[in-house]
Amino acid sequence: MDTSGNGKVVIIVGGRGTGKTTLMRKYISDVNPGARMVYDPAGHYLDLYPHKLLPFEVFKYKATLVEQACVVYEEATINFSNRGDDKDLKNLLVMSRYKNNSIFLVYHSLRSVPRYIFDLCNYILLFKTNDSEKRIDNKFESDLLIDMYKRVKKAKDFHYYELMRVL
Repeated sequence: MDTSGNGKVVIIVGGRGTGKTTLMRKYISDVNPGARMVYDPAGHYLDLYPHKLLPFEVFKYKATLVEQACVVYEEATINFSNRGDDKDLKNLLVMSRYKNNSIFLVYHSLRSVPRYIFDLCNYILLFKTNDSEKRIDNKFESDLLIDMYKRVKKAKDFHYYELMRVL
């Protein structure tokens, strides 16, 4: 995954078993351990981030305070609602470039990604999903995203993914 430099917001989307967590683990294993923050309710990153799981709101607040860090929200589908918007998260995403933080939000489907988060991201890394082309088009109105979705969907390799720069 080439998201050169810090200060990036990356949305990672893919169905179960497509390789999202494997790819994220590989990526953050190269990050200085002191610069890692991972919200991981399933415990997939305990060897890379061996900290007690904080309540979500506490973790989210602490993430707004760090600088030059890599912050991963595994299971963002559960925690960032499609309804309304989250001012703390907006602040975290907007301030990421000023604080030189890389923020990764891991979702299971594109339909779960709130539009305001899509609008604030720099990259989308897309694995296979159960989304429909029509729903993606209605929600995001992005020909580039639709084209990427079609290529990923047609790929024979179940773990195939593509990275698209958004901003």
